Amino acid sequence: MTLLELGLVIFGFILFLVLWLMHIMSIIYVRLHLNRKMTDKQSYSKLVGVSLLKPLKGVDPNLVSNLETFFELDYPKF
Repeated sequence: MTLLELGLVIFGFILFLVLWLMHIMSIIYVRLHLNRKMTDKQSYSKLVGVSLLKPLKGVDPNLVSNLETFFELDYPKF
């Protein structure tokens, strides 16, 4: 085995270990930060109002059911 081949083997092994370490770190990050419950939810009175726009031009066979969804929203200010 030449020196170049040995260097490539060592480089490949180190790259393999680094990639596995990154994989393990990403799993730990997801478990700790992305799956936690939100404890500081805002009350409805502090939420910003939004505007709902529904394009009405064109033929829409489900227009009635699409418009009904706006009246079924659970948002206090719109």
